[in-house]
Amino acid sequence: HGEKNNAIVILADALTALERRSNVDLYAPCFISEAFTTAFGDGMSLNFMDEESGELTINAGVIHKEDDHLILEIDIRYPVTDDSERIKKRLSHSIRKVGGELIIRSIAKPYYIDPKDAKVKALLDAFKEVTGIEAEPYAMGGGTYSRVFPDAITFGPGFFNRKKADFLPDGHGGGHGPDEALNIEDWLTAFKIYILSVLKLDAVL
Repeated sequence: HGEKNNAIVILADALTALERRSNVDLYAPCFISEAFTTAFGDGMSLNFMDEESGELTINAGVIHKEDDHLILEIDIRYPVTDDSERIKKRLSHSIRKVGGELIIRSIAKPYYIDPKDAKVKALLDAFKEVTGIEAEPYAMGGGTYSRVFPDAITFGPGFFNRKKADFLPDGHGGGHGPDEALNIEDWLTAFKIYILSVLKLDAVL
C-alpha cells in the first residue's frame, strides 16, 4: 500500500527500533507502530473494503499526554456498506489487549448516491458537453457539504489537467494549501458547467 507518510507512525517506528537497542520500555510506540502498519487498518484487522467506496482508511492524527495517559486521536473513514458497530468492536478489542480504552468522539455515517442516479447522469452530461471529457463518478473519503443537504451530490471544478499558476513553483497551489490556486480559465469553464448543470438538473427533478 505504499510508503508510510504519517509523522506519528514514523516516529513510533523509530522509537520501536530504539527500544530494541536500549531495552527501554516504550510500549505505546511499539503498539502504534504495529497497529498502523498501513493506512488501511491491516495492523488491527480493520482492512475492510467494498466495491462502492473502496478500502477503509485509518489515520493517527494527533497525539498528546493528559496526566499519566497518552491520548492518540484517530480518524477512520469506512466503506459505505459496512457497519460502524463492527468497526468499533474490532478496534476496541485491539486497544483493550494493550490496556487502552476506546473513546468515541463522533460517528458520521457514510453518504452515498448510486452512480446511475439521474442527477449524477445530468451532472456528468453537463461536464462532458462543456469539456468533451467522458468523466466517471467516484466515491471519496473526505466529508463535504453533501452531508448537510439531503440528496446532495459533491460536484466542483476539480480539473485533473488543470494549468498551474505561472508564479508558483512545483508542488504549490494544490487544494487545502496556504497558496491554493485555480486559474481564471478553469473558473470560466466551471461557470459554464454550473449553468448547464442547473438546466439539466431542473429537467430531471
